[in-house]
Amino acid sequence: QNLDALKELKSLVRLDLNNTQVQNLDALKDQKQLQWLDLNNTQVQNLDALKELKQLQYLDLNNTQVSKEAVAELKKQLKDVTIFCD
Repeated sequence: QNLDALKELKSLVRLDLNNTQVQNLDALKDQKQLQWLDLNNTQVQNLDALKELKQLQYLDLNNTQVSKEAVAELKKQLKDVTIFCD
């Protein structure tokens, strides 16, 4: 799924993409107000677009293809985030 339409939403705080076919998160990289993101059961593999989202507090990565290494790297960048990952 394409998230380009979200680029225009500059004050997005919560986003639930649970059970979608989303793969690419690049459209979220400028969502600086985002605090809550549910990516459970998606096709996401790369978390690079989230590294600058300093307001992010909750991130659900259960049932994704994200590697343990990518999760560890994101935790280094975003110290206040709680990440759920199986």
